[in-house]
Amino acid sequence: MSEKLFCKSKKNPLFANQNALNMNTDKSGLVLEGGGLRGAFTIGVLDAFMEGNLFFPYAIGVSAGAINGLSYIARQPKRAFHCNILSLKEHAYVGIGHFLKGKGYIDLEWLIRTYPEQTFPLDFRTYSASRERFVMVTSNCLTGEAEYFEEKSDKDRVLDICEASGSLPVMCPVKHLDGIPMTDGGVCDSIPLLHTINEGYIDNVVILTRNKGYRKPQRDFNLPAFLLRKYPEIRRKLILRYKLYNEQLDYVEELESKGKVRVIRPQKRMNVTRTTTDIRKLERLYWEGLEEGRRFIEENRQGHQGWGDKSLL
Repeated sequence: MSEKLFCKSKKNPLFANQNALNMNTDKSGLVLEGGGLRGAFTIGVLDAFMEGNLFFPYAIGVSAGAINGLSYIARQPKRAFHCNILSLKEHAYVGIGHFLKGKGYIDLEWLIRTYPEQTFPLDFRTYSASRERFVMVTSNCLTGEAEYFEEKSDKDRVLDICEASGSLPVMCPVKHLDGIPMTDGGVCDSIPLLHTINEGYIDNVVILTRNKGYRKPQRDFNLPAFLLRKYPEIRRKLILRYKLYNEQLDYVEELESKGKVRVIRPQKRMNVTRTTTDIRKLERLYWEGLEEGRRFIEENRQGHQGWGDKSLL
């Protein structure tokens, strides 16, 4: 059997305690997977959470999950929907034209900075004053390891971290943070549930952007030698990403089957890719996320009065 890339720590408290999940407000975490434009589903769920005043002491986002999480922590419902989806009516920020101009296949600078600042600015005062911890994941191009950033005092740095977290390798330029080249956090830690648990948050909700049972197929990437030649560690991780991602999905579903984690994922057949720009498809996925988020609150609020409100300002 080949060596697993994803290792579950023996100190993991979820394996020491086999009791059914008992949501504990102080130990609750929210994990936001990326997925590019599939994040329309996450946007819907987070808007439902804001609608229901449901917040968590700890939230962690990867790639699109980090970008969409900003509006959630800043208490700005519909902001991500407007900036990520409706904005496509005004500017197709996804496409080969941006790539040829050196901005990346997805123009993250326009998505994260230019358009929002003109139309729906981030409420940084609320974001920085929020009591929740918010962690954004990137991948270090030099070490091939995930990096975890928290920032509440410097708006430009927050946006820089988000841009690094969403910079798809090869498709987008490498983003430097503190002089270190960074790329998409999903390369090294697509679903940072284990990291969340190791931070001490053991009652978790995970928002995925794939249907249940999905597994990434093994592909022979056979990347041309000139691609990522400066970053051999990240190149190796990218080639093996399917394996790490599938092992993380196995872990999530294992804990879900034991009642150790709650998972919100699309229920309808997924017909959106990370680069889909069909606004009607994205809107449908958003509304599905909104419905699933509302359903989650309805099913869980009754037994946990005050769970979400305790994290409010």
